[in-house]
Amino acid sequence: MSTVLQRWTTLIVGLVTAGAALAQFTRITSGTLVNDHHNSWGLAVGDYDNDGMPDVYVANGSADADVLYRNTGTLVAFNQILLQDSRLTPTAAWADWDNDGELDLFVPAFSQHGDELYSASYLMAVGHGEAAFPPTPPLLGISGYHACGGWADFNEDGYLDLYIGAYRESSALYYGDPRGGLRLVNGSPITLTPSNVNGCGWADYDNDGDMDLFVANSHAGDNALFRNDGGAGFVTITEGAIVKSGGTSIGVDWGDYDNDGDLDLVVANGANSNEFLYRNEGNGEFVRIIEGPVVSSGGTSFSVAWGDCDNDGDLDLFVANNWNQPDFLFENQGDGTFVRILEGEWVNDSNSGSACAWVDFDNDGFLDLFIANGHENGTPEMNSLYRNEGNDNAWMMISLIGTASNRSAIGARVRAWAHVGGREVQQLRHVRSGGDPAQKDLRLHFGLGDATKVDVLRIEWPSGIVQELKDVPANQILAVTEPPRLIPQGAGAFQVQCWINQRFDVQASTELRDWTTVATVTNLTGMLVFEDVEAGQHESRYYRVVAE
Repeated sequence: MSTVLQRWTTLIVGLVTAGAALAQFTRITSGTLVNDHHNSWGLAVGDYDNDGMPDVYVANGSADADVLYRNTGTLVAFNQILLQDSRLTPTAAWADWDNDGELDLFVPAFSQHGDELYSASYLMAVGHGEAAFPPTPPLLGISGYHACGGWADFNEDGYLDLYIGAYRESSALYYGDPRGGLRLVNGSPITLTPSNVNGCGWADYDNDGDMDLFVANSHAGDNALFRNDGGAGFVTITEGAIVKSGGTSIGVDWGDYDNDGDLDLVVANGANSNEFLYRNEGNGEFVRIIEGPVVSSGGTSFSVAWGDCDNDGDLDLFVANNWNQPDFLFENQGDGTFVRILEGEWVNDSNSGSACAWVDFDNDGFLDLFIANGHENGTPEMNSLYRNEGNDNAWMMISLIGTASNRSAIGARVRAWAHVGGREVQQLRHVRSGGDPAQKDLRLHFGLGDATKVDVLRIEWPSGIVQELKDVPANQILAVTEPPRLIPQGAGAFQVQCWINQRFDVQASTELRDWTTVATVTNLTGMLVFEDVEAGQHESRYYRVVAE
């Protein structure tokens, strides 16, 4: 018999200093990240060098080269890594697609130059000024007007798959497997109909354990929702408010803004129209919200981002507006309604915002705000970065490492229960990659208000493994490694389902009380099998493995 240890480690612990109830923001004006002039279309946040600090890739349109900014520890100290590639690139998507422990980067091309998949080793070589070898060739040689890309393990085999959204042509869907590359999926309803895709978002909206896909179509076309039916493939949802839109939709973000345990959806619309906000009813149905500032403020909106910017325990909403219109911040009131914040430089930023993301760049527990800006009358604008000065409220950041699941844990859902303001509050976050013009941080942020701990932290891994941690102290960045799945191979022998180069202590017990380490094993080939040569000396023996 085997048991599995649920292990978690604290990476960083920080103390929150006093401040105003509503967090204040300071505009950062020094450093390359905010002083480069580019026609920026999109951005992607990810820690590509594994130093614990989130980096940011900015996708630039026109003839500008894309830029990767390496976070060196403060909001003003970013190293610029210029990628000499003069394609029209609308966005990018980070993911550890080959499960080697390092993030790779998919960059779609809005042109005939072909998409690119950059390996982590290539980006590290460029970042250190070493002679750069060519990136991975264009994916299967495909080219076209591709507006977005999103990673998800939709067939639940532990390998990330890829959706590429196309503009005025058919989109593409690929099975991922590092052993055989990316293989085109034929006959899926997701790819059969040409569309005007400008954004997409993977999410398990019906809480059945597999990833569904929402596609935002521009030019007054209806948006699309594809429900994943597991082995039966995808089903096109044809009825309901969420697909009867008729908007000019671009940006997409899923988030549980009403804390009821399922994912709601907001969609950014251009052409001076209002946002779409859909509340998930928990039964596979959505209700379109038709009243309130989120859906009545107008604006030529390109990108949307959920984030608890004041750490009070619910998701606020930021909207990046293009064509030199002020951006929007909607503060969540905790009862399903929002108030638009009108004061502050960061909500009166009248640059041409193309993409936005909440990201804790300095790891202080409070979400900073980064906005990629386009151009004004043909003149490229500088990007915008606002530091969150924080307040009294507590927080927690979760960093997930998949073992039986994909290494990036994309598709994982984390639920946190804590007592905030004298009442129990449940919050839900999910790990997602790509989709909107901005890819958000793969780490998950929770605001905790006056709570000193998370009572229960429940992690629902894409593999189906569920972990629960109890009484987890607040104000820390927490790294959680998924327990490996143990597959019996006979008496005293089992396979450890995990990724290459992962290392474990194998522990044994005869009474499930005292445990002894009997071996340390490393997955060097992709298949890790342990056989206990002393198993025959015991009437019964139990095993567990502990990730190092």
